[in-house]
Amino acid sequence: MNELIALSVIVVALLGLTSCASLTEALYEPPKIVPEGKTPDEYYKMGVNYKLVGWPQQAREALSRAVKAAPNGKAGKNASVYLTAYLPLKSQMVSGKDSEAIVAFNECIAKYPDFEWPYGNLASIYTKVGRFKEAQDTVQKSLNFNPNYLNGWLHLARAFSGDGDKVAAMRCVKRAL
Repeated sequence: MNELIALSVIVVALLGLTSCASLTEALYEPPKIVPEGKTPDEYYKMGVNYKLVGWPQQAREALSRAVKAAPNGKAGKNASVYLTAYLPLKSQMVSGKDSEAIVAFNECIAKYPDFEWPYGNLASIYTKVGRFKEAQDTVQKSLNFNPNYLNGWLHLARAFSGDGDKVAAMRCVKRAL
């Protein structure tokens, strides 16, 4: 998990995505349970970090707390945007139903074979459950028709890393950068 965090942090830091967290703030693995008593800005940063490490339930909870604490403040507004733009409203991935998510993403791929996202999401699930070769094969299909698919390169890096191929993982991260 720490390698996944490190890979994500490098990419986010260099690309300057919507996170306000600095590189040093994002270099930690967040607690499994969203802590109480944080400021809206801290909840926003935690929510983004939870999303980066692949914990959507915690991300949703932290971001929701930022919105609730400061609905009209900068952190609350940023958290609201992040919730709607970067976290699924309803998803088998969020509910932890990996087998249902695998079926859903395969159906989406069959219906929309040139749409990159279901390949990446399916690869993410395969990586999560330890099916690294399937993850690599799946995401590689999307990279064949869109070699500029940033998340695809990151999904591929995670799959290689999980499979123990650190050299290939770093090659994918460098390609993403």
